[in-house]
Amino acid sequence: MSTFRLWGIVSFGIVALIFLSPPVLAQRTGDPSKGIPNYNPATEVTVNGTVEEVKQHPNPGGEGLDVHVIFKTDDETFELHLGPPAWMADNNFTLAKGDKLEVLGSKMQLEGRTAIVAREVTKNRMTLIFRDAKGNPLWTRTWQH
Repeated sequence: MSTFRLWGIVSFGIVALIFLSPPVLAQRTGDPSKGIPNYNPATEVTVNGTVEEVKQHPNPGGEGLDVHVIFKTDDETFELHLGPPAWMADNNFTLAKGDKLEVLGSKMQLEGRTAIVAREVTKNRMTLIFRDAKGNPLWTRTWQH
């Protein structure tokens, strides 16, 4: 095989990888009936409240763990869906019972309960951004564990 032809095949592979990677790395469309949230910018809310419990459970998509927080506001208690614990650790962002938070995220009904998929979480004037304005997770673009 000539060097020119081999270089053409390699170049084509690189171009294909560049164009096909973003859809593969992007968050899959959610299916709330299966516990997989679908971020909807039209349902964004900002809420303030207190962490009641921090827990990790398997990602419903089958890829690792997600951090969930039982979160209490003046009006209700619901579950926050954040992202991978390693993303939080890599960004030096920890949560514990009693922490006061401001959360921007997409509010929805998930498995019959109110939930918010967080886009931004602020604690003590430190904000961790989990998703872009369309709800795409940032950890899939900049980080892989």
